[in-house]
Amino acid sequence: MDLVKRQWLLVLSLLLLGSMNSVNLVFAETAFATDISALESQIQSNPSDERAYKKLASLYKRTKQLDKLSALQQEVEGRFSAPYWAYSYVPPTGLTKEARQAWLEETEARLLKHMQVKSNEADLYLFLGNIYRFQNKFTEALKYYDKALALSPNYRDVRDSRAAVLNALERPAEALEMVALELPTGTQSQGFALQAIEGGTVVGGAAPINGGKKPTEEQLLAAIRSTAKLGDKSEFKNYLLFAQDLYPERNWTDEFKEEEPKYSQMLRAWHGADELSNDLASWNEQGVSYSIRTPDTKNAFRVGMTRNERFNNTDLSYHAGYSRKVTEKLTTSLDMAFGPGNQIVPAFIAMPSFTYKLPYNFSTTNTYRVARYAEQTTQAGIHNLQYTIKPLKTAIGYNLRHSYIENVSTIPVSHLMYITKFYRNNSSVTLSGGLGDAAEFIANANPPRVLEYQRTSVGVRGVHYLTKKSPWGITWGLNYTHYDGLFDSFGYQVGIQRNF
Repeated sequence: MDLVKRQWLLVLSLLLLGSMNSVNLVFAETAFATDISALESQIQSNPSDERAYKKLASLYKRTKQLDKLSALQQEVEGRFSAPYWAYSYVPPTGLTKEARQAWLEETEARLLKHMQVKSNEADLYLFLGNIYRFQNKFTEALKYYDKALALSPNYRDVRDSRAAVLNALERPAEALEMVALELPTGTQSQGFALQAIEGGTVVGGAAPINGGKKPTEEQLLAAIRSTAKLGDKSEFKNYLLFAQDLYPERNWTDEFKEEEPKYSQMLRAWHGADELSNDLASWNEQGVSYSIRTPDTKNAFRVGMTRNERFNNTDLSYHAGYSRKVTEKLTTSLDMAFGPGNQIVPAFIAMPSFTYKLPYNFSTTNTYRVARYAEQTTQAGIHNLQYTIKPLKTAIGYNLRHSYIENVSTIPVSHLMYITKFYRNNSSVTLSGGLGDAAEFIANANPPRVLEYQRTSVGVRGVHYLTKKSPWGITWGLNYTHYDGLFDSFGYQVGIQRNF
């Protein structure tokens, strides 16, 4: 359908919507009458129910019952702290220029007052940014939109409002990038997004790009690269096809072939061995694993199989895991393993954990581990706090572990301080070392018992690729651990891995 036909359809649609406006208002009041009545009764029986007040204020605004909304505002101001949710933040229609400015200034003062009480509410920053946008104070508006996004990075309304300001500042490429950042959240259909960009507008009703003209090549480049960065494969292809239609003289598909989001996959196989001093024992291990990460890097799956030779026993175990990047700061995971169920290799292991990024380059990982052997069940809580010195590519961490063994005893708390240093080029090399007290459950002892000791360890491991773009890598590692008063352990590991 050409642009002229679309414009006529838009005009007819607006006329139809305008004629139905009064009918819709009456219908809205009727449709929500039951809900409003129930909430009003709930508030009468429990005047301290702030959630009920919030819902009621939202319905008053939706049905445009402004007199009731005004009465509710007066009631909640003295009852709850910072009841910003009781007010509307869109200037009323029909005001004179002076009255509109007075309304904006009054609303701004109220928001600033509420912000002194609740400084961690993304809505407050969004509303205040909108008030500044209505006054064409675009620098101030961007400042508060950025604060809202810091609290809620996926808040669609904030991104839409920020895009409108960027358009007003004649920064259309950045505005279009905000649209691309929005698409993977699933809040907009692809068809609507493409229609919006083709019409020269930002998704969500923001201001037009280039006065309603078709997007420039630079704007499309920004959108394509943003979707590539986010790993949205389907939207990446949609933008490429759309760009090819608008600018057919340029081979967009070939130009961005290498940037297309892909599933990251790795197949790895290895062999390792540990030799204990005093000829106590030797451990051998062979394994293979496969991992896959979604293009947006938010989900990761892994499966594998390991063959162990320990204390003259040979066992085969299987493991699987899943990780989910919930937010930019929070990652959760679940790992499980299944084995023969003897005194050395557990029949079942489950380890849920979560990692959270703290301020100032700190991060914490907390894991719960439960394992079932042939005759005992062990449980452990493992807590880790780590600080990363980014310029030095060095991490300093502290591990704390407390365990419990069914029908045996509680294992004393173990702790370990470690330092890790990273080096990267064509190869990735990691140096690490640790020192601390430890205690372990010796399941194959007769009777099973807990062994306490001090441990000092150093190690180095790495991956080497033939070239920067080579999918094949060689993995290796060396480690030494001293168990004070007991024995020493020397180990190595070699393997290969293939990236897809």
